[in-house]
Amino acid sequence: MLTTALSRVTRDGDASVYRAVPAGDVDGDGVVDVAAVGPEVVRMFTELGQFTLRTQDDAWATIVAEPGSVFADVVNLGDPTDDGRTDLALTQTWSAPDATAWVGLVPSDTLSWRTGLRASEMPLVALSTRAAGEVGWRAALVQRADGPTLALGAPSADAGATGAGAVLFLGLPN
Repeated sequence: MLTTALSRVTRDGDASVYRAVPAGDVDGDGVVDVAAVGPEVVRMFTELGQFTLRTQDDAWATIVAEPGSVFADVVNLGDPTDDGRTDLALTQTWSAPDATAWVGLVPSDTLSWRTGLRASEMPLVALSTRAAGEVGWRAALVQRADGPTLALGAPSADAGATGAGAVLFLGLPN
């Protein structure tokens, strides 16, 4: 049976826009959790019920980027360590101060209740070689013959064409 849940997370005087992304089960309780993706911060929310009201201070865990950076997406990588918790990948389309895009891994063992993790502490998977490449506005896990791969949207990779873009494939470590 499919159940519809409506939860609301409010901002406390913060004018930033957040995007809700299903993040898998980051706390290991068997229920899908939600990542609220904002420009310089990703907040993980757990135990969201059918009608839940939370503030940003109620986040289960928080990942913070350097001021001026822009987080774009969160990808559920499944449970490669079989610990019952989801590992994540985060994309950052603008990383201050080097003005590049990158993907970082968030292993499940780095997140716990009230964890505050800095993006600079995450294992780095890739760093763009093109300044302001804006790679990773959207990302998805795909299975290819050579193993799990992140598909990363790159809307600014226009190769001279108006409105064009690209999809980049990034192999993940096994």
